Amino acid sequence: MKDTNGSEDWRVLGELASKEKDFKKMLDLITKINQALEEFHHKPRSPLSANAHFYSIAPVPIVMFSVYSDSFTEKEARFAGVSALVSKFADTSALVRTARNLVYATALDHLFAA
Repeated sequence: MKDTNGSEDWRVLGELASKEKDFKKMLDLITKINQALEEFHHKPRSPLSANAHFYSIAPVPIVMFSVYSDSFTEKEARFAGVSALVSKFADTSALVRTARNLVYATALDHLFAA
């Protein structure tokens, strides 16, 4: 679960979170994913690196698709770094619409910040 630089592999953590049934454990995994991504984005890198453009990407919004959609769950999810919570009882288009809006907003923020 650790990569060569010592930070946790967020891809493995994401897979675990996607299969986790226990809400508390899932929030813990999401927190670990956020920490791993923060470590990854804040590592010192050479500006002459061939992949320098890759490291300037916008932050990725996280959408939690869950059976739990009460205000407490939403508050806990946001505290763990989740951008939006969509109920599994909602129409699938609600999930797609939420994800699309978050990605567009994040991309626009990144473009205007540059």
